[in-house]
Amino acid sequence: MLKAVYDAFQGHKQAYEECKLLHRDVSGGNILLVKDGGILNDWDMAVRVDEVERDPRAHERTGTWAFMSIDLLMGAKRPHRISDDLESFFWVVLYYSLLFLPHNKVDKLHGIITGVFEQYTYYSEAEGGTGKYFMVMKGECIGDDAPRPLEFTANEPLTDFVWNILTLLKDRKEREPARGPDRKARIITTIPSIRSLGRKRSEVPPPPTEQEMRDDMEKVFKFVLSMAWPTDDKAKLHTVRKPTGATGQAPAEGTAKRKRTVQEETESDTEGHKSKKAKSIPQLLEGGPEERKTRRLPANGIRRSTRLHKRY
Repeated sequence: MLKAVYDAFQGHKQAYEECKLLHRDVSGGNILLVKDGGILNDWDMAVRVDEVERDPRAHERTGTWAFMSIDLLMGAKRPHRISDDLESFFWVVLYYSLLFLPHNKVDKLHGIITGVFEQYTYYSEAEGGTGKYFMVMKGECIGDDAPRPLEFTANEPLTDFVWNILTLLKDRKEREPARGPDRKARIITTIPSIRSLGRKRSEVPPPPTEQEMRDDMEKVFKFVLSMAWPTDDKAKLHTVRKPTGATGQAPAEGTAKRKRTVQEETESDTEGHKSKKAKSIPQLLEGGPEERKTRRLPANGIRRSTRLHKRY
């Protein structure tokens, strides 16, 4: 799976460098798996970088809720950036790894999926990202400072990938102007990084550029893919059990329009396009899109492809 996501990452890079295109909907359903890797599919929501400021869709949030960047989920009033797509690649890897591969947080899986990937509130419009923000900044749900932080069973490369990318995201957030659910109390500080060596701790370096973030992520991809990977890690869907007495986080009926989850969307696509040989990530993993039925997520203010992602 990671090789397929890396190939899609490279396709995204080439589209930007050669055609100045931003995809704006990186998700598991839009990464097709082929014999030797993956392809980034469905460019319906893509825009040219030089037109993004004046494009009528420039300030609309686009993407699949579970994989959107923290800033977009929190309602950042700005055009879509490369960094938003890059962050989505990470959430795709983490989401499907948690659902289909063995790890030491299976008993916490319901809380992670609903609290991180499906979390949202709705007032005038749907907003989310709080769960992702606290996972990145404080290791919540995966235990950054707990006795047993997230670890994929007998899979050191994948574990290293997750923690290295989380470190990059945290570095970027700590070096940006204060933003987030704890922005009033948060004091921005530096963390050790290659670019901050030799600086005084009182100095806060500027956040990495979009190019630097992409280069850093590419280095992590290449490093972990060069490691020895397990050969008997066949995907098996975990049963996501709701804790006894839990009430869930879905809002009251009728409070928001919501869209299908990526699994349901892919199922519809499969029915209408059975001639396709390439499969998306959720289709390839054992059990496919039918087994993981998550609650529907908010669609207000989020544009999607009309072919693969149908609204109710």
